[in-house]
Amino acid sequence: MTDLSGFPVLELKHITKRFPGVIANDDVSLSLQRGEVLALLGENGAGKSTLISILYGLYRPDEGQMLLAGQEVRVTSPAHALRLGIGLVPQHPMLVLRHTVAENLALGAGSAFFPARGMRGKIAELSSCYGLSVNPDARVADLSPGEKQRVEILRSLLRGVKVLILDEPTSVLTPQEVEGLFRVMRELRADGKSLIFISHKLEEVLSITDRVTVLRRGKVVGHAATAGATRESLAEMMVGKSVSFERKRGAARSQGKPAPGKPAPGRGVWSTAWGGIVSAGEDRRPPSHRLWPVCPQQPWHPGTERRLVHPESRRGAGRGGRGGQRSD
Repeated sequence: MTDLSGFPVLELKHITKRFPGVIANDDVSLSLQRGEVLALLGENGAGKSTLISILYGLYRPDEGQMLLAGQEVRVTSPAHALRLGIGLVPQHPMLVLRHTVAENLALGAGSAFFPARGMRGKIAELSSCYGLSVNPDARVADLSPGEKQRVEILRSLLRGVKVLILDEPTSVLTPQEVEGLFRVMRELRADGKSLIFISHKLEEVLSITDRVTVLRRGKVVGHAATAGATRESLAEMMVGKSVSFERKRGAARSQGKPAPGKPAPGRGVWSTAWGGIVSAGEDRRPPSHRLWPVCPQQPWHPGTERRLVHPESRRGAGRGGRGGQRSD
């Protein structure tokens, strides 16, 4: 990728992508500067995945332009994207579990064989430069989620990418692994790499990114500098209305008596923002509640409360699945 001074490293102009019955991306424009971390925010269905697929050559836009360093390009495949200097770290690593780290990184390197020996020196160099500690002789099946992610990052860096897309990179990481990832991202930014960070976790977005672009229903609804943004302002752009980040507990519940239409004591109630923004079809319940099914008789919408039913209430249920503590 030629780096022409004065031009953004990456620029999208009026990108539109249609599928039968839906416009996934509608006149989307954004830019990415050298040495910048740009957050791409939006609820499920906002068009983030489609836009990533266009950037990485999985989809072709119906309308619009994509420019790299001021020059228009048409990305036709992931291999073409890598040649142009665009890499992707997928949410779920796409590695061969039975092979070693070195063998995985050798795949696609242009040889009919696995030049694993030649990879060890390159892995050691990149690991030292960016803090990507990983054992090249370890089997991928034995690695932790954080280590697998480092292998994906190394794979892109070995191809010489200048733009790296990270798709929900913290979703399966421990807090310690998240901090390790952020250290790597800071090193990459300091070296002039440009990153696109996709996440629902607003605290992470505020701590690691420089700018934010927000999508809603396929359209860009706002850009913001992270330094002047808050969780509340970003969440409002995402959902189109103000969002409370406080956990709700009704007065009636604190007295041990259920209010009309509310769950009885012991049945948890939680609000929208338990660490992020809740979207339709997304399970963002607290860990202790994830095994509890949501009551199917109470429809849920983003920004509203959910009713959680403990499995004990379903015991003794008949074929209809209705337990003794449930009421119509």
